[in-house]
Parts: sequence; structure tokens; C-alpha cells
Amino acid sequence: MAVAVRPVDMISQVRTLVQRIKQGMCILFIGPGLLRTRSGEQLNSAFALSLAKELREDHIDFDDTQEQNMAYMIQHYIQAINLKNNNNSLKIIDLRSKFIEFVKDAELDTSLYEKLARIPFRLVLNTNYDNLFYGLLQKNFPAAKVQFDYYDISNQSPTPGKEKIVSPSSNNFVVYNLFGLCGEDSLHSQILTEKEFVRFVCRIHQPNTHLPLEITNHIDQNKYCLFLGFDFDQWYLKVVVRALWHGSHADSEKERENPDTLVLSLPPYPTAFFYESAYKFYFSNNGLDQLLDNILLQLYPPKSVQEVNLPGLPGKVKEPDTPNEPINIFFISDIKSKEDNQYRNQISNQLEHLKDKEYAARWSEDMTLGDNKMTRLTEMIQEADIIIALVSVDFMCGKKMDLIKRVLAENNKPALKKLAVLLRPCVEGFQDMFIDFTWMPEKREDGRPLKALNEYSSTEQEKTIAVIAEKISQHVYEIIK
Repeated sequence: MAVAVRPVDMISQVRTLVQRIKQGMCILFIGPGLLRTRSGEQLNSAFALSLAKELREDHIDFDDTQEQNMAYMIQHYIQAINLKNNNNSLKIIDLRSKFIEFVKDAELDTSLYEKLARIPFRLVLNTNYDNLFYGLLQKNFPAAKVQFDYYDISNQSPTPGKEKIVSPSSNNFVVYNLFGLCGEDSLHSQILTEKEFVRFVCRIHQPNTHLPLEITNHIDQNKYCLFLGFDFDQWYLKVVVRALWHGSHADSEKERENPDTLVLSLPPYPTAFFYESAYKFYFSNNGLDQLLDNILLQLYPPKSVQEVNLPGLPGKVKEPDTPNEPINIFFISDIKSKEDNQYRNQISNQLEHLKDKEYAARWSEDMTLGDNKMTRLTEMIQEADIIIALVSVDFMCGKKMDLIKRVLAENNKPALKKLAVLLRPCVEGFQDMFIDFTWMPEKREDGRPLKALNEYSSTEQEKTIAVIAEKISQHVYEIIK
């Protein structure tokens, strides 16, 4: 039976993309379509056309349908010129130098780059050869550490002397050029021909020539990807995508058994749709200006100045702008206790307004996203802005203090807010373990909690939970400001 397939509407996907970007779960792939000349041609295509013009002037035949395919034109140009001159004097190094000179003379339109660099992607994989995007990202996010590196196919091992890449995070962005860097000092790094793309695919998972593990690990952990400016009909893009996700470790038997796994034998329906459905990949090569405008509008919505009553803040105050990334609230509680879970849900539900306004996201151990629980738990720990310990006897017996200690050891945010709520009575020796925490809703002069939540009457409990939620909201607004 035939299956009808309709194209994916990118605009309808913007809200999902923005959510994934804010959560740090979306990887950006920059394709050749984003770097153009002032006349509107893709830079790579413009160079390919310049080679095609030279070949026509020399009356050398080539496949006219490939005249804008840089990889094809470079490889054919070398072979054709050498064949005509009956020698092998023209090398790939000569074409790399020719490409660098072409780029120097080109007048570039960086308008798409400038829009894209306002979006806080934690990992950007650039298939162009420039470092312009890195500079723009660095300019737009001065508070974050922005790293730049590139793959050098001429080296038999990672380039010595390079600063080691740090894993992407909310405060650490990475821009990585997959196919090398266009420059005199990095001349040999560039991957320009189809033959070199095959070598690249073969090498990126080999022990001595692999991509940085900080990058491949981040790719493995984040399936949401945005591919902008790619011609998906070019075969080497499909192979590179496949290699980045599975490489030499792919298990063909498991791939055949699992329909959600990427395989080389592509299905008989539109290829881009396969990637979009089997993986959470989004492709766009048309209407990029409109797409980026829609993403930016949701990331940075225009706000009129208005005075509003905000939970946790006295009187009427100016409503804060939506942050670039939501404030992450991490609840640590005994997830096996039905009573503790009920209290946690009541407190969390009182914070729904923070989610609606995209001010904050709420996480807990049994609310993880994705299949790899330990990976997501590690991400929660590292990304938390506020941790809330919901303390009870079950909490202490469940060794939750080990998780608390891990958070304090692995979370490097200097302004991490540490809050605690006593759900059910514990001996004061247990309470002493939270000396660095602020107890809610009330505490005694010695810093210990006034009393446990379940010691209030049912009516008082509802009011107390509302007060706790207001105090959490206040911390969120303070962090945003």
C-alpha cells in the first residue's frame, strides 16, 4: 500500500525548536546556503561556477548539471587540467590556495549569520570554512565562553597545542568546523573534494584521528538537530550525517531490527522526511530569513512595559523579560514515597505560571526526558539554577544526600540557589546536614525549619505551599534580573 508523505512545514515546528534550543538540546548544522556573496550566490557555488567558467574557456567538457557543486568541480578541474597538460603538476593544495584567494576577494553577505548568531546554540557544527560565525556568536554572548576549533584532515592525530574543547553547556558554546578552516595557516585542513569527504567519514571515529569526544558525546545525547542551508541531494551530506551518529560502531543487524535507527539503505520515500521522522532532524534551505525571524521572535518577544503583581514580590513591579534560557528548578525528593510525591506535585503545580511565561523549567528524577536516564540526570545536575530538597525520613533513608553532594560538586554555577522544605519531621541531626540551605517557608533563629509541612492543618498546608511557591518564584525573578 502506498504511503502519502507531505513535506514538513518548518514554520509549524518553530515552537518545538525554540523549546529544544532553550533546553540546550538542539544542535545547529550550518550548511553552504547560509554564506552568500552580495549577488546572492552561495559562496561555494560561486567558486564552483568560477571553475566551470575556466573549463569552458579551455573547451574542457564536464557535467553541466554539477557546475555549482564545489566538491565535484574541484576534483574534475584538477583531473581535467592535468589531463590537458599531460602532467600531474596541479594538486589539491593549489585549489585550496585558489579557494582562499577567491574568498578574500569575495564580498560576503553575512545577514543570515548575524541573525543566527543571536540564537544560543550550545554546539554549532559548521560545514563552511570560515570563522565569521564564531566571532558573531562571541560578540552576542559575551557572558558565555565561546570556543572555536576545526577538524584538520592533514594531521594523523589531533593537532598539538590546540586548547582542549570543553563540553558544551549553558555557559559554554562550541563552534566546530567539520571540513577545516579557510586560512593560510590552516591551508591543509580543508576538505574540498568528494574523495576527501570519503576519507573524512572513514577517519572521524578512528582512535588517532577522531573528532573530539566532547563533540561526539554531545551529539549522541541530543537528537534534535537543525540543518540550515544544505542541499540534501548531495550524497556526501547523507553519509556524513550517518557517520556522525553511528560511525564505525554501527550494528547493521540492530539497525535492521530498529526502524528508528539511521541506515545507509534509505527508504523509498523522500529522504529528508526519513531523517525528520526517524530522528528529530529539521531541514531548511528555503525561506531562511523568515524561519530565523520566527525563531528570534519567540526567543526575544517584544514586551510592553507594564506594572503587574508578581508572586513573591511586594506591590506592583515591572514584569521581567523572558530569559534566553529558562531558569532550571531541580526537585530532589524521595520518589518512592507516595506522600512526598504528593507534596512535591502540589508545590510544582503552584509554579505553572513560570512555565507558561517560559521563565522556568521544573525537573525531578522521575520526570526525566529521553531514554538515557543517567545522561539526563547529569544534565539536570549541571544545569540547575535552583535545587529544592524535599526532606523527610524516607528522603534521608533513601540516601538522597549522595545526590545532594553530587549536585554541589558538579554544578559550577556560583549563584546556585539551595532551598529545602521539611515535609515530615526528622531529628535535628538530619536537619544539620542542610546548613548551607535556606529552609522554607519559615525557619527558626538557629536556621532550622520551624515545623514540618504535614504538621499544618489541611487549610494551613494549602496556604503554606502557596507561600513556598512564592518564595521559589521570587528566586526565579531575582536570577532573571
